[in-house]
Amino acid sequence: MKQKNTLKKYQIGIILILINSLLWGISPEIIKVALIIIPPFAFLFYRFVWVTIFKIWEIFTNKGNLNGVSTVFKSPQLLVSAFLFNALTLAFYFKGLAMVTPLQAGVLAGTSPLFVIIPLVLLKKEKLTRKEILGIIIMIIGYAFLLINGHGFNNEVINWQGVLYIIIGNAVNALAIIINKKYLDEQNRVAYEFISSFMALIFFAVLLVFLLPQFLGLNWLIRGLFNCSVLYMAVFGTLIALTFFNKSMLYLEASETISFVYTQPFFLALLDLFLKIKHFNLTFGIGIFLLLFGIIFNILGIIREHEKHEKDSKYKRYNNTA
Repeated sequence: MKQKNTLKKYQIGIILILINSLLWGISPEIIKVALIIIPPFAFLFYRFVWVTIFKIWEIFTNKGNLNGVSTVFKSPQLLVSAFLFNALTLAFYFKGLAMVTPLQAGVLAGTSPLFVIIPLVLLKKEKLTRKEILGIIIMIIGYAFLLINGHGFNNEVINWQGVLYIIIGNAVNALAIIINKKYLDEQNRVAYEFISSFMALIFFAVLLVFLLPQFLGLNWLIRGLFNCSVLYMAVFGTLIALTFFNKSMLYLEASETISFVYTQPFFLALLDLFLKIKHFNLTFGIGIFLLLFGIIFNILGIIREHEKHEKDSKYKRYNNTA
């Protein structure tokens, strides 16, 4: 007999994606510290050395994962998505992050849901409730308040080349997510993550060979692999966060899952306040409040939509048995 308080699938999905948003949300501040001494492509190479090692272990501890590798290799769509998801997306994002402030990077990355939601809604593959739409609008307004708090979007403080890199990364990532929603399932998820990580490792290794060979030397390998920011992104920012993200896609619609990327700047803003990188004032406080309010509206919209769907399904089953 099922317990009455057992969480429903969509509720599990919401919890998983919120944890993912926390881990990814605070990452720009953590990464930015390392990028002072480690170039973006070198950082990503060190990161995916660890990730690939972890993924190899995960693959060989379950025979089903080995079968999943062959399944992914037989799917041209998943192979393309695997390269886009880590290698190309992060190449653009990290290049942009090195040029802008962490909060600006977080806010720009937070716009990535638009690249998924808009095409899916226009193609009528998925739909958003009024609460979800309102929540998204409120969060975007919250972004504006965070940015004008002494770090406005103007030519004096923003590197527009960095902005362009991050926006391109958002578009590439959105394409991978849309492909994954159609072709990726729980049976081949681990295999997909392994292949995607291995592709990223090879891609960034090749870039270093031609662009920055000194960062492949023994001294830099030791310093880079055991850099605290690299370790955080390898363990929390990739293995744990990505696992939660992909699992949440099994419980929620793609547009619902990606809409939670809007919440990431909220966690980054709280971290900046905690570390006293930003000082609390009215403008910053309004921005945080609007983000929190938008998050709540988004969650309520998702819950209402799934509850309505469940009621409709029960009604249909009742009529069929009557």
